[in-house]
Amino acid sequence: MFTTPLLRRRFPGTALLIASLLVSPVIVHAVPPADVALAVVYDTSGSMRSSIRTEDGRSAPKHVIAKRAFGLVIDRLERFTQPAADQPAKRLDLGIVVFDGSRTKEALPLKPLDGAAARNWLATLPRPDSATPLGDAMTMAGRTLLATPAASKHLLVLTDGENTAGTTPIAALTSLQKQSQGQDQTIFVHVLALDISPSVFASLQKAGATLIGASDEKQLQSQLDFILETQILVEAP
Repeated sequence: MFTTPLLRRRFPGTALLIASLLVSPVIVHAVPPADVALAVVYDTSGSMRSSIRTEDGRSAPKHVIAKRAFGLVIDRLERFTQPAADQPAKRLDLGIVVFDGSRTKEALPLKPLDGAAARNWLATLPRPDSATPLGDAMTMAGRTLLATPAASKHLLVLTDGENTAGTTPIAALTSLQKQSQGQDQTIFVHVLALDISPSVFASLQKAGATLIGASDEKQLQSQLDFILETQILVEAP
């Protein structure tokens, strides 16, 4: 190793420090993969302003009902990450993609669940007023899942309308399936059709996605519970 005499006189420990840095191994603490990675496509299109029946038999805009239902989803995800008496805490990564005009954007990046941040996002969600670039949103959410190490990966789509801009949902799903094959990691896709016939998304079901419908608040909450308990959280090791 080369050091000048002046450097050695002024800083006698410098040569030893530099030498130790060159020969000492760098210890990198690898972050363990999540037990579950969940990317959500959350519909913020203008059609979410129309009303459906609430749990008490009245009516309210779909975006208001969806916010209430998704708040319960956050509660359930938090309980999943809490340690049980005989088991360690589980890690769940959550990311959310929404519509932004005719484009899409990450509302929450895919990272370890932060319940407070998720609730703050939900509480400050503006009145929906976008197109429905459903396929593009699925592509964006799927891309984050492909790049995230996790024992179980899931894409949940909550929407009340057909695709109106960008890539079609079936094209997005087909592309995602092709990309995930090289990783030997299945990405499970679940589509919840709110106040729209599930048959609109029959091609997604035929391609392997879980597809269920909900016409009111009670069904929406029930179906979200069903997806979480029987499809998503049950996949965790």
